[in-house]
Amino acid sequence: MKIKITTDKTRLNLWLPNFLIKSRYATKFFLNGDATKSKGEILQIRQIQKQFYRLLRRYVKTQGHFTLLEVCSADGSQVTIKF
Repeated sequence: MKIKITTDKTRLNLWLPNFLIKSRYATKFFLNGDATKSKGEILQIRQIQKQFYRLLRRYVKTQGHFTLLEVCSADGSQVTIKF
């Protein structure tokens, strides 16, 4: 995944590996310390993340890379997220 942020003063490119989608750390980040989730719900969320990763990897392999998000503001700032 590539995140590109461009403003008048700065340009920032972040390369993040796609496998972070299915990691335990991503699950903890998404839940943000939510203590109301049971262990079963957390395991279900992890299964969904793994399925999403498999589907995303298969899609990129067959269709090629794609732009997920592209935002341009009035002041010229631009944010792009590509897989």
